[in-house]
Amino acid sequence: RDLVRSRGLGDVYKRQAEKRDHWFRTLRDPVFTPVYNYACLNDNRQHSMKKMRKVFSEKLMSVKEFNTNPHNVFSSHEFVGLIDPAMSIKHTVQMNLFGGTCLALHNGRHDYLFDQIDKLETVGCFCFTELGYGNNAMQMETTVTYDKAAGEFVVHSPTDLSQKYWISNGFHHANMAVVFGQTIVNGKNEGVNAFLVPIRDRNMDLMPGVNCRDMGIKIGVNGVDNAILRFNNVRIPRVNILSKYCDVDANGNFQSAIKKPSARFFAVTERLLSGRVCIAALALGGTRGCLYVAIKYAQQRKSIGPEGLSTVPIMNYQLQQNALLPLLARTLSLNVFYNFVRDAFKEQKLGWEIPSLCSIVKTLMGWNYAKTAAVTRERCGGMGFLSSSRFAEYLACAHTALTAEGDNRVLMHKIVKDLLKAVMTKKHELPKPVMNVKTQIGSMDDVTPLDYLSDLFRFRQITLFQQIVAKMAALKKQGMTDYEVNMMGTSELIQGLAESYGESRIID
Repeated sequence: RDLVRSRGLGDVYKRQAEKRDHWFRTLRDPVFTPVYNYACLNDNRQHSMKKMRKVFSEKLMSVKEFNTNPHNVFSSHEFVGLIDPAMSIKHTVQMNLFGGTCLALHNGRHDYLFDQIDKLETVGCFCFTELGYGNNAMQMETTVTYDKAAGEFVVHSPTDLSQKYWISNGFHHANMAVVFGQTIVNGKNEGVNAFLVPIRDRNMDLMPGVNCRDMGIKIGVNGVDNAILRFNNVRIPRVNILSKYCDVDANGNFQSAIKKPSARFFAVTERLLSGRVCIAALALGGTRGCLYVAIKYAQQRKSIGPEGLSTVPIMNYQLQQNALLPLLARTLSLNVFYNFVRDAFKEQKLGWEIPSLCSIVKTLMGWNYAKTAAVTRERCGGMGFLSSSRFAEYLACAHTALTAEGDNRVLMHKIVKDLLKAVMTKKHELPKPVMNVKTQIGSMDDVTPLDYLSDLFRFRQITLFQQIVAKMAALKKQGMTDYEVNMMGTSELIQGLAESYGESRIID
């Protein structure tokens, strides 16, 4: 209490408690009562939207808080991830992918949008991934060509592979899209940029040239209306380019302070970092839900006691504890790390490491969510197989987290690439173990003290780093290209080093 008073944090904690209570009151509304027997797919999706409207009507968060209070935006993902996996996906698309992108890439021109986003007057979707271009988005085929005579951009999907895929909110509820495409101005390709494209009118009818198809029934989270979107020479005003990094002036001239199209692409896509923290938050909320259901069930479900009667809660069994408590402990550790990353994202003081931290917290949290959902379902036995246990939706949501905002395995490559570069350019030093692990580990009776564990994690990271550097050099000497070294020669080491980097960061 003295520390809180000395730092003037009392009012902050009070506001946080009030906001938490507001969330709990909101989520007790009958609209959030689970339904497991929807008459049709459309009913499921409309119910998800009804729940989202309830959350937004409470004014619990604002898209503008990405600039002023990102913690509150991330926290909103924790709450919706806990209560409703399908609605949580629609929520993160509206708040982060659509709203956050507009906020991050606008340049004052589109200030009018943000109140509309907060009120769900403008419901958005995010058109980045194409059928043929997922992880190779820089080569996407959608074109956005400037028509100088008309003063308009023309958005076009020239091939089947250029269709925008897995567009959440796209089939029913979005009336606006952020569309990424190759920007053609005066016959020159200026690279991938982002544009605001209306896709439905006031009556929610598709705009001319916009073709929309339903992705269909999925293995879970069917409250999300995923769509395939294709654009047939759709015209938008010149001012609909999101103009923070580039623009086209009234005379039809392309302008950007960043000269290389590839550099502009990376500047534009850097804003996906907030999305990775949002996915981590969403996964954390769902993980808490899984653990709550499983532990509460295990404390109430009784089985064989010493006298042969059903008198002992199964949580008393070592088998149940060994399954659930490590998941609880790891989730608590990841929660602490997630809090650290949230602060780092807000303060932006860690330089090169911010993208790596946002990526690793997303991957580790997503994998932990998927494992927790699977194990907790199993540890609830047949009762965990009922829809009312919520595990099916949690597990499906967890699997969306593994590939949303970047495939986890691909992100691990990015993390290692940045780590190698930072060490080689002396922007970062690898952690140094205090003890000589190789000589001392064999003489230890107990390695559980935190300082020993920290040293072991540091040693693991250094060892993997040295191994990957040596193997890369050896493979290049054998004639492999950089591409072959990364994709065919060192993939397992890359995955291990990225994981060790993240876990070292957590334990430190």
